[in-house]
Amino acid sequence: MEPTLPLSDPPSNVGAETKSPTVGDERTPNKEVAMSDTTEAAAAPAEADKKVRAPRTDLEPDVKAVTDSFITGALVVEDGKPLTPHRIAAEVGKARAGNPPSVGAVSAVLVRWAKYGFAEVSDKPKAFVAYTAAGTEKGLSAMKEAHRAELKAAKAEAKAETAAEAAVS
Repeated sequence: MEPTLPLSDPPSNVGAETKSPTVGDERTPNKEVAMSDTTEAAAAPAEADKKVRAPRTDLEPDVKAVTDSFITGALVVEDGKPLTPHRIAAEVGKARAGNPPSVGAVSAVLVRWAKYGFAEVSDKPKAFVAYTAAGTEKGLSAMKEAHRAELKAAKAEAKAETAAEAAVS
């Protein structure tokens, strides 16, 4: 026969309200709560801790400002090291009061510039090298428009070819 404990003193947690976790480390008693109470409690800590990132459209001018300063010599990189997306993001972060963009987003900007023919970008490591002659002459917006026009013309040509093939069949 197993020994039993006397039932005169119930455990300290008997009859206590159970608790369930909510947002963050806060815990509230498990009882009915109005829906507005929970959403306000959930939104407050999330908004306070969240860093605000700049809109995506604001990144390209910031990256261009950094690359311009690199080309003019105002930004000096250590002993011939390349101007990588990581370094560009750090410089943009300084301009944005400590709120740098992601390195991937900066890298994507450089890749787009290379597609436009606006900038030369090395592959290993991924880094800004210089503006192309056409990029310097025409500027970024003109190079973007020319690239979009080329894509649109290629799409129209492909559509015309498929229509011609369908007419022959």
